[in-house]
Amino acid sequence: MINIMPHTSLSIPSPCSQPWDAMTPTAHGRHCAACAKVVVDFTRHTDAELLAWLHQQAGQPACGHFRADQLGRVLQPTVIPKPRSWRAWLATAVALWGLREATATMAKAQAPTEQRQREGEPISLADYVQKPVVIRGVVTESDSHEILPAVSVFLKGTNLGVATKADGHFELTIPADKWAASTKQLSVTFIGFEGKEISLPASPTQPLAVTLSPAITGHLGGVIVVNTARPWYTPRGLWQHLKRPFYR
Repeated sequence: MINIMPHTSLSIPSPCSQPWDAMTPTAHGRHCAACAKVVVDFTRHTDAELLAWLHQQAGQPACGHFRADQLGRVLQPTVIPKPRSWRAWLATAVALWGLREATATMAKAQAPTEQRQREGEPISLADYVQKPVVIRGVVTESDSHEILPAVSVFLKGTNLGVATKADGHFELTIPADKWAASTKQLSVTFIGFEGKEISLPASPTQPLAVTLSPAITGHLGGVIVVNTARPWYTPRGLWQHLKRPFYR
């Protein structure tokens, strides 16, 4: 059972003795036969998603499966950086100008090497280094087409992932070696919605348009019950609420 500490952190004083791998998989985690409850899998959730889930539960007891680094610390909402002063912008401009000059100098120095390569000279090992794969896309709700911020997007079978931004877009950069060894699938999850796995081509170039559907909450006499009631928050409203303190 999850304990919520006063400063919005999580602790589990009496962990469940049932092994996680022995539980029955469900849409949101696994079903524990010993206590007849669904244990929600939070291992891939961000702090912002955990805070949203806690607000939605409104203090009701629940069981969850967490990473060790998610417990015993204060949960942090997504931090929006404050606009920088004109001095910071000036320093950035000067640094970029210096980088431009240095790049031009390096290009001139490399010109003879490129000429030799065109004449059949051996190519350096650096030319064989593969570039990372960048996957871009946007996540929206299937019914209202409303953008969904803070959605978890992971390369399946790895710990490589990102959360969608305030406009619902994401950009996931994957090293070439990780991409080559992966199953070429994305796992997209968000609280209150059905998770989705997306198969990717060997060389993805086009942005993805991902839609998530509201989660099915149960069955009544063989009839599927879908949670169509609107929650007390919307994804965009929750995002605006979390970032508001940083603009005061």
